[in-house]
Amino acid sequence: MRAQPPDAPDRGPCGEPAATSLARRRRRRALQGLSAGPVDVLGFSFGGRIAMRLVEQHPDVVNRLILASTTAYADFDGELRQSAEYRQRRLRCTDISFDDPVLTGPSAPDGALSRAMANADAPLQVWSLDRLDAWRQILDQVRFTSDYNRPYASGELLPGGPENAPGVLSDWGGPVLILHGAKEMSFPIGTARRLHAALPASTLAEIPDAARMAHFDNPTRWLAAIREFLASS
Repeated sequence: MRAQPPDAPDRGPCGEPAATSLARRRRRRALQGLSAGPVDVLGFSFGGRIAMRLVEQHPDVVNRLILASTTAYADFDGELRQSAEYRQRRLRCTDISFDDPVLTGPSAPDGALSRAMANADAPLQVWSLDRLDAWRQILDQVRFTSDYNRPYASGELLPGGPENAPGVLSDWGGPVLILHGAKEMSFPIGTARRLHAALPASTLAEIPDAARMAHFDNPTRWLAAIREFLASS
């Protein structure tokens, strides 16, 4: 098996909304790598939405699909608000302003806003708070971009996934692994269970002691779930 991660996204050409361009480029790159037939696709977070769009537009090129820390739904704010843990963690987060010239002004470093947001929301992203420093050390090594600032603020940043993602996956009918942290506080675990109920043939792996960054919180169980899915489907 050969893993082929896509390159980090750039900006959309010809004024095309960034998310639209990102989706098209990632699909094109995936298709260009298909020299030996359908491939297994793992989409994480927004990448999971892109992966579902890939299934919608090119169902014949996807062999098996792994949806990690992502969602097929948008109506989950109520579930978050009902979570006492989410409310407590939210208080630990720092508010970030799009109007802060240090982050979004003409002299701001590339990716300054995205980096600040990632660090500000870290208490929601990882489950073990005593590992926050380790997670922030990883964030320090990430190359962030400012390319999404303007389309996000203006509302041009389009959703990556199809409008009816559960219907798309049901019609496709291929093997799906829903890989979700049991303590997820961005896309709550209810969204994963809901998709699993809509796709009875899918596999749901709830990773214990893990939030959105389940691969960081509990890498042993996260990787084991993927291996078991690939071996059995």
